[in-house]
Amino acid sequence: MEDPMQPFEFHCELFELRNLVLKKLDEHGFVWLSDFGAIDLQHDVYGLEVTAISTEVDARAIEDVLRKLFPAWRHARTFYEDHNVAELGWKVMISRNREVFDDAFLPADVLSKVKPPLLHRVVNWVRGCV
Repeated sequence: MEDPMQPFEFHCELFELRNLVLKKLDEHGFVWLSDFGAIDLQHDVYGLEVTAISTEVDARAIEDVLRKLFPAWRHARTFYEDHNVAELGWKVMISRNREVFDDAFLPADVLSKVKPPLLHRVVNWVRGCV
């Protein structure tokens, strides 16, 4: 049986980049644990995410800081996180590599309405969209 897990990648330099982002956000007036909750590393896509941002205006400004700091990192998205209790609020993600959504994640409310034969087609459709 084939193992569906992807090998874990570790990039120790992301720790230094996280410190750089923390410094740059401070220079732009953003206070850690007040305006945002954390700066998480994304080893799988060689990126960073700023989580639990208080407002959309702050999230867009943080996205601007990150895009200027990492102009070669072309993959970014900003969205409202409403299901992860530890990180409620806006989230900004930026990465060098594109995210691959090959885990066929579907929200529980969608899965509960889909019958097994159709589920396989839905999962394949989702995979084809990314």
